[in-house]
Amino acid sequence: MMRTTVKQMTQNLLTKITLIALCGWVMVACNQKEESTPPPVSNLFFEAPQVSDVDLTMASLEIQVKGFTEGEVSDFGFVWSETSNPVVGTNNQKSFGGLARTDTYRHTITDLKSNTQYFMRGYFTKADEVVYSDEVNFTTVQLTFDKVTPNSGGIGDEITLVGQNFSTDLTNIQVSIGEISSTITSVSTTRDSIKVKIPEGLTAWESAKVQVTIGNDVLEKDAALLVTGWIRKNDFGGGANGLAAGFTINGKGYVVGGVATTGRVFQKGTWEYDPTTDQWTQKKDHPDGISFHEGFSMNGKGYVAWGSEDLWQYDPTNDTWIEKLKSSSSAKRFYAFSFLMGGNFITGGGLKLNDAGGGGNDMWLYNPNNDTWKKLQDAPFEFWHAASFTIGIDAYVTGGSINNHVNNPSKALWQYQANTDTWVQKADFAGTPRSQSVAFSDEFNRKGYVGLGYDGNTVHKDMWQYDSITNSWTQLSGSLSEEIANPTVLKINGRIFLVGGTALGQDSFGSNDYSKFSSSVWEFILPSNQ
Repeated sequence: MMRTTVKQMTQNLLTKITLIALCGWVMVACNQKEESTPPPVSNLFFEAPQVSDVDLTMASLEIQVKGFTEGEVSDFGFVWSETSNPVVGTNNQKSFGGLARTDTYRHTITDLKSNTQYFMRGYFTKADEVVYSDEVNFTTVQLTFDKVTPNSGGIGDEITLVGQNFSTDLTNIQVSIGEISSTITSVSTTRDSIKVKIPEGLTAWESAKVQVTIGNDVLEKDAALLVTGWIRKNDFGGGANGLAAGFTINGKGYVVGGVATTGRVFQKGTWEYDPTTDQWTQKKDHPDGISFHEGFSMNGKGYVAWGSEDLWQYDPTNDTWIEKLKSSSSAKRFYAFSFLMGGNFITGGGLKLNDAGGGGNDMWLYNPNNDTWKKLQDAPFEFWHAASFTIGIDAYVTGGSINNHVNNPSKALWQYQANTDTWVQKADFAGTPRSQSVAFSDEFNRKGYVGLGYDGNTVHKDMWQYDSITNSWTQLSGSLSEEIANPTVLKINGRIFLVGGTALGQDSFGSNDYSKFSSSVWEFILPSNQ
């Protein structure tokens, strides 16, 4: 057994005292260090977020930051979604970056959907923690697209889209018709209508889908718009005019004479129309003022005839007019009908000026090749201001007034068979009886077209198709957007153009109101027939 000496006991005691003192000094030093750098206390918080100026596709967000401590926040901003409790990194987010000061922060969202509820809250990020504010919700304004008015129109016509809460920012709106972008002309201040133009490239006489895109919203109307076959062209170069003669030569159309707004004076102007450029060029005046004339062309020359007299020839190469042989009928007339058949010009009907204004049923044939006239069999009717068209070797005459009275129009349709010089009555015109209408044909599909015109009370804007094979009539859907009677018809390389006319269907020859003539030019697109 070992004995501990007094010396050893003394050394052990000193060692323990030294260790105890050292630990005490360390503890005091540590406590002093903690007391010199106390941890910061965070007072950062959000006021309740606010939403204002809620509209169709946008809303303004606002939140106030308080208790800012520099360097405490690495990122803050807004987060929103269509579901509650939107979160950073998953939903829509607006970041302002590191917090720089205590302030009110705002942001405007511009790509929302209409009539949709959204949830929004603020957030800030410190260290690895994301802290969110209280949540608020709001619902955007509802966008509606109710109808198109009018529900039919031709290429270039302006139509109106009616609805609610359209955007007034044209850069934020797209409108397409039949998947073709349309030009927007205006949005109403009340935001309930948009005016657009029907674009080129659409198929005539077919329904087209109208689609409105505003922001993220796409609204459409299936078959909401009927695209008619009417296309507005450049106005007639001679100004407002009606009852002029027309013919075509080498791909150009010519309009001669007529009555204008300057008074009851017959015009002398000759105007050439180029459909490829849609431009009018003035040519040499007719020697006399003419109106109520019939026009035709043959062998590269143009002709105008007043009934069966007053015959003039126009040479486009030399830009000259030459008077030709008159017939022996001695019966000047106006409001006659005419057509080309077998290389000959055939005309008849109308009002005779030397017969107390009586109607006529005599028919005349002019042969341009030998400059001769021939009397044909009388027609079985007395029409003035009737319309005519040809299909193959047959001609058709319909409408017009009976017994010299504008309020007594006819709806009879007569077929003229040139090879036998005979007339056969066919199915009556199916529309309202009228005079002062227009007529032309689609020879390839053996269809005739009759429309517009005046019945003594109403100006019509409709168009009817006659099927010569089935001897039946069908009305085309949609109508011309302008009221016109008595326009000049030009058929140029299969294309149909209507020039001028009486804008309100009055009998302008007897009226002193010459402000009712039109300078409009319209192209009619023939329906595609299968």
